Amino acid sequence: MKRLIKTTALLFAAAALSVNLASAKTPPAINTSADLESAIKQVVSYPEHTVKEISCDMEVVFKITDDGHLKVRKTTGKPEFTAHVTECLEKLQVENPELYGRYFSKKIEFIYRK
Repeated sequence: MKRLIKTTALLFAAAALSVNLASAKTPPAINTSADLESAIKQVVSYPEHTVKEISCDMEVVFKITDDGHLKVRKTTGKPEFTAHVTECLEKLQVENPELYGRYFSKKIEFIYRK
């Protein structure tokens, strides 16, 4: 009976873990400028670790490197947000070599809502 309970608990824990892993944000495939815009909207969210409940408008300039990664070159805005945006954008991977070497500028608005 103990073995059955342990096995059931282990299976339940494994199922819960697989659901959590499957629901994690996976950056989408990026092949066009429109895909890039959509991917940015998906991966950038209001930072959870901000001390104050504030809103922020920021501008970010980034380059797509020769291996398809995004490299942030310039940000304007509050420090709590710039570090978060940089981290989010540098997780993205562009698959289309035609976009490599190009620079992009993106305005991002963070609006705090209770």
